[in-house]
Amino acid sequence: MHDHPCRFTGEREGDVLIITPTQNMGDLDLVGLNDPCRNLLDAVRDSDARHLLVDLGQVEYFGSIALSVFVKAWKTISTRGGTMVFCNASQHERSILAITKLDTIWPVVATRDEGLAVIASHASRE
Repeated sequence: MHDHPCRFTGEREGDVLIITPTQNMGDLDLVGLNDPCRNLLDAVRDSDARHLLVDLGQVEYFGSIALSVFVKAWKTISTRGGTMVFCNASQHERSILAITKLDTIWPVVATRDEGLAVIASHASRE
């Protein structure tokens, strides 16, 4: 991917797509959504993964546009009956999720392993 504020890596672990943003996402301009953020949404949509783990360990902050990207990704995952979990969030990111009450929809945990455990627990209840 090119040098852009919405770079990310993606990997798969079983039925979980793990997305890791690699650059802070505070000042995104998504006019037309023809950028790597669109690629992130496409990766979620085109994957057959049921669950999404967003690992924020490489970034310190995100803005409202990034939140809208997360909401769109979550809508895709929720239509599959899956869950979306955040891990390795900075204090600033945790505050944003708490203020917006999105932490009541998306579990926010300390580590990737905890995130995978939350997802496994969700999947086992079905």
